[in-house]
Amino acid sequence: MSRFQLGLSTTAAPTAETTTTAPATYAEKARKGALEERAPPLTTEETTPRPAPEGSWAKVVGRKAARKQAAAPAPAPEAATTGTTTRKEPAKKEPARKAAAPKVRMGRVPRTAAVAVTIPPGAEVTYAQAIVCAKTKVDIEGIGIPSLLMKRAVTGGILMQVPGPESSSKADQLAAKLKVVLGGTGARIARPCKRAELRVSGLDDSVTPKEVAEAVAAAGACAPEDVKTGPIRCPPNGLGTVWISCPLQAASAVVKRGRIRVGWASARVEALSARPLQCYRCLQPGHARAKCTAEVDRSGRCYNCGEAGHQAGGCTAKRPKCPLCSDLGLPAEHRLGGKACSPPAEAKKGAKKGPQASTNAQDGEAAGTPAAQDSGEGLEEAMVIA
Repeated sequence: MSRFQLGLSTTAAPTAETTTTAPATYAEKARKGALEERAPPLTTEETTPRPAPEGSWAKVVGRKAARKQAAAPAPAPEAATTGTTTRKEPAKKEPARKAAAPKVRMGRVPRTAAVAVTIPPGAEVTYAQAIVCAKTKVDIEGIGIPSLLMKRAVTGGILMQVPGPESSSKADQLAAKLKVVLGGTGARIARPCKRAELRVSGLDDSVTPKEVAEAVAAAGACAPEDVKTGPIRCPPNGLGTVWISCPLQAASAVVKRGRIRVGWASARVEALSARPLQCYRCLQPGHARAKCTAEVDRSGRCYNCGEAGHQAGGCTAKRPKCPLCSDLGLPAEHRLGGKACSPPAEAKKGAKKGPQASTNAQDGEAAGTPAAQDSGEGLEEAMVIA
């Protein structure tokens, strides 16, 4: 055997039987035992993968997306299947809402109080003489009035407006002194105020107009003499209703309450729309009786049927006939002053075209109310102060 062969035999790789492993130290054995205790061997069930359940993932939705989903309409109901036919579920209809009635504007409460001086035809003095007499005998500064605002009313009278605080009490004192000074001259002194019309309903058979006036005056903080009422009307199958006219400030307070107690009952109060200025002589809108120049006089005719000899409050006609529209050749199957009544209005110089002004004129002049025959009081044109 050569030396080369001996070298190969001596350097041959050791077999498994001849290989020996160095013994493990105490620290290695302790570490190995701790790892085995902390991590127990996995079982066969834990090593096999499990299928993920459906819907196990949660989707994070932002605030805006959540609001959109909440505001989105609900899906339509699915069709119900019965046998071979398919029946659709009927959609639920929402109850129809009644249209709200338009709110009546009451106007603004005036900041001044007024005293009206009216000289009727045939009086002993003129407006100039009456004012001169008042200036010489009445000291307005002693009442606390530094100056007055003079205006001409639609009826032709003179309006003396008292500005400033406590204007109402000062105007009362001025009117009392003017009645003493101009007492024997035929001049009429009045304390006009801006008024509004109301309707009080839900009255029982025992209620009288005087009780209604006292209840309105108590609720509106005004004098019972300032409240004017018409007759109480009771339909066959309902409770009584009455027309009311009172100062605007009192009317606003009563309307805000909605209901007032009249006797034992709680009566409903609602505001009526302001009526346009109307003449009680010719029944034409746009002017007052004092400035009427019409040739025809319709003051004695009924507002309901158009006939003379009675008023609308006691009219028994079944079909209405407007006295003004019938004379003008217009459709007259309505009551005077109703919604269908549309006689031509007077054209004023410099006036803009548009709807006719209501009784709440801001120039402090008079306005009429066609409810005079209804109230049975024969009211003249109401003096309305802005």
